[in-house]
Amino acid sequence: MRFVQRAEIQYAPVPPMQLFRSIRVRTAFGIALLVLSAAAILSFWDLSRLEEAANQVSHTHEVLDRLDDLLFAFRDSISASRGVDPEATRLHEESVQSMQSAIDDVARLTIDNPTQQQRIGSFKNIINQVIALERRRLELAESKGPVAANAMYAASGGTRFD
Repeated sequence: MRFVQRAEIQYAPVPPMQLFRSIRVRTAFGIALLVLSAAAILSFWDLSRLEEAANQVSHTHEVLDRLDDLLFAFRDSISASRGVDPEATRLHEESVQSMQSAIDDVARLTIDNPTQQQRIGSFKNIINQVIALERRRLELAESKGPVAANAMYAASGGTRFD
């Protein structure tokens, strides 16, 4: 038998795995990191915009609630000014105070909006005219009776507010 001697093949030593040494791996990792960072930044930005929108909606609801209170107080004041009951004047004054409180709150809540401030100013003037007309109606109802008071109220344009 013949023995064949095999030549020893020498292999180069294998270096230990070099993590993140490859340019491709580093580039891919960097791009992935940039994309994830951009997504996180955009998410935080969207969340802040969403929170701001929710605050604006809440603020709008608060203004609308105060306007509803104003409307109810206005209706109460008109109803009270129609009365001949001795309590009518007291009920009317309570309604007037409630209206003024509500309109002051609306003015305070819309302080950052000049257009709404102008509207509130003209609205206050109209409310004050109605209040003055209702007070005259109550005074006339006490002195001359409800028929004369209602006639004066209608002649002064008060029925357009009813």
